[in-house]
Amino acid sequence: EGVVDSTGKGLNPLLIIGEGDTGRSHLLHAISQAVLQRHEGHVFLLSAVELEGLEELPDGWQESLIGCRLLAFDDIDKLAENNVSANLVGNMIDYALNLNVHVVMTSKTQPKNWPTSRLWDLCRSCIQSVMKLPSAGSLMLFARTKSIAMNVVLDDSQLATLVTHDTIGWRSTRANLEKVANAIGSGEDIVDAHDVSSILSDIPLESRGAHDEIIEE
Repeated sequence: EGVVDSTGKGLNPLLIIGEGDTGRSHLLHAISQAVLQRHEGHVFLLSAVELEGLEELPDGWQESLIGCRLLAFDDIDKLAENNVSANLVGNMIDYALNLNVHVVMTSKTQPKNWPTSRLWDLCRSCIQSVMKLPSAGSLMLFARTKSIAMNVVLDDSQLATLVTHDTIGWRSTRANLEKVANAIGSGEDIVDAHDVSSILSDIPLESRGAHDEIIEE
């Protein structure tokens, strides 16, 4: 919100650091879309994967940054190991900052662990924000909100089973919820957390009579 509300001012450049499945790329895309919707200038969202092995910048790159509002790089750490690419992109970022373009980047690793380059020099002194993996409690809140939007009613024990099944993370929680929702839509009668676990493990549900008696208020 700080970047979107004060683009080109505070929090510039900003480096978002986090492990896989923390939501770095999701946040970067959200910032880029929000800045673009303000119609104050164009936005460039680049993936470092596409720039790996870069030996020279394309012609006219300086002109393309004139009038640019935001320059965003996803997984910038993938360029850090290549000295040529790191220096080229570092020079691009330095030029963009001089034009008052807001620069936001994401990385899995801390810049202090990168080889020396122009990119390393810029990133090690920029504003850094560290994102951590979500807790099971946060994922349960997320799953509850998503399930309500999907008209799927699940109690706390079922949500807990859904969140903690296999890998704990945003993607796995979303995938597990969609799988359970599809099973319900196909006519499966889910009674308790055991049923949720069975569906996620691709085990046929037991008959209703095999469950302990359930007393509902």
